[in-house]
Amino acid sequence: MEATIKGSAEEVSAFFANAGWPMPANLEVQVLDDGWTVDRATALLQEIPEGARRILREAVEAGGLVDTAGLRGGDWDTLRGRIGPITKAINRMQRRSQLPEGLPRPVSAKYGAEGSGYRKAEGIEIPADLVPIFAEALTS
Repeated sequence: MEATIKGSAEEVSAFFANAGWPMPANLEVQVLDDGWTVDRATALLQEIPEGARRILREAVEAGGLVDTAGLRGGDWDTLRGRIGPITKAINRMQRRSQLPEGLPRPVSAKYGAEGSGYRKAEGIEIPADLVPIFAEALTS
């Protein structure tokens, strides 16, 4: 029998303790290395163009969600094509085994609830748990 519990060795021990179960003596804990780290974020930042770095930087500085109205203007009348290079860089880095498969995208566009079809993004978001990781990567 094989089962997978994602987490650190400490989290697995806590899982068994909280459930009131003894930790099996023959249990092998394998830590899955599938999340963002500062090193991975730094490598991604080096791989993407300045426009994509700007979006990540501003989202981090805003605490995870930046209003796109503040990004538009000057050469940035549209944000079309600004997030795509991030996804393409991640895919390239995964093919080169520099990033693990299944790594979540660090940024996404947020749209309002009105209607379907083409609409402008209202915000660009980085998940809260990734903000400190990318903040450190942006300063390194």
